[in-house]
Amino acid sequence: MPALSLRVRIILYAATWVAALLAIDLRLWPLVYLFPAGLFAFLPPGQPNEKWAIPLLCIGWLIYILHAVFFFRARRRKMIWILYAGLLLLFVCNVGGCHQMLRGTPYGH
Repeated sequence: MPALSLRVRIILYAATWVAALLAIDLRLWPLVYLFPAGLFAFLPPGQPNEKWAIPLLCIGWLIYILHAVFFFRARRRKMIWILYAGLLLLFVCNVGGCHQMLRGTPYGH
């Protein structure tokens, strides 16, 4: 069975990113670059402190960039779907973390 075409993977990847970003309050779009911070929202309160904010944000973006590299370089259909499932898991954790961080703010649900 041939791998998914690059075109199909791009559409699938982009649509998944759009869906994840739409799960966040649209009024926060100017802060979309902070999206990966949601991955770390489940750390204990007060940990890490402010000095870790930028390094953790960079690590979050690095996770997504590395995932994209592996996703688009994958050749076997099974591996593509495993990596896609990983992306969905990352987004579930990320969106949940964003909602947790926004709790108690005008943007919280």
